[in-house]
Amino acid sequence: MRTPSRARHARPAATRTTLRTGLTAALLPMCLAVPVVGTAFAAPAAAATQAPGVVGIAGPTAAVTPGLRAVNVSLSAGGRPVAGARLQLQVATARGWTGAGSVVTGANGHSTAALRFSATTRVRAVAAATATSTADVSREMLVRVDQPAAARASAAARPALAVGGFRAAALRVALAQRGKPYRYGSAGPSSFDCSGLVYYAFRSVGKAVPRTSSQLRSATVPVSRAAAQPGDLVFIPGHVGIWVSPGVMIDAPSSGGHVSVRKIYSSSYTIGRVV
Repeated sequence: MRTPSRARHARPAATRTTLRTGLTAALLPMCLAVPVVGTAFAAPAAAATQAPGVVGIAGPTAAVTPGLRAVNVSLSAGGRPVAGARLQLQVATARGWTGAGSVVTGANGHSTAALRFSATTRVRAVAAATATSTADVSREMLVRVDQPAAARASAAARPALAVGGFRAAALRVALAQRGKPYRYGSAGPSSFDCSGLVYYAFRSVGKAVPRTSSQLRSATVPVSRAAAQPGDLVFIPGHVGIWVSPGVMIDAPSSGGHVSVRKIYSSSYTIGRVV
């Protein structure tokens, strides 16, 4: 009678051993799987923080004469514009690429810079990495500069235009104010309204000009659009800016805006020259 009793007790022990072995075998692959699952989910999350940055650049497509020219740049990531990013403009020299200034992209991911060209030059734009985009360099753009013999002869025949050096100097002062906010009635140095920017720029180079846009219009000499030069004034009804290049001006736009280089937005503008 004792023998059957031992047999009955032996079977549960074997069963427990089998269960423990099976449970260990089941848990082991589950534990090994945890790091693999965690790694698989972590990788896409990290990659999603930054999309490849794409820098665009555009400028004159035909040969231009020496002077300030508009260069348009843009930054996007994942097909969407990147706002508030600083892009550096670089020009090629005998010593390599050299910085020529920087701009900050607007809400649409675009911005415009005014660069001075005296000879044919290669230009590019460079974006540093941001919270949403990786660093990128634009394609190289060739700006061809050519001053025809007729233009040189014309300039030599009109030496009085050389006096207009103060206008180019005033434009450089205005360009240095880019990014400063518009404020009605302000004439610098930390904020400007449209005529305040003109007033500040010309006064900074020793040229006295009136304060309001209507007074400025009366005090300037009208010139044709074809004859406009950097530093001439652009008059739009109720507004004034400074001419940068054909179709481009710098101005203090309106409430909520900032001093910036942009396209002349009206087709009914006139040009006036401070003399």
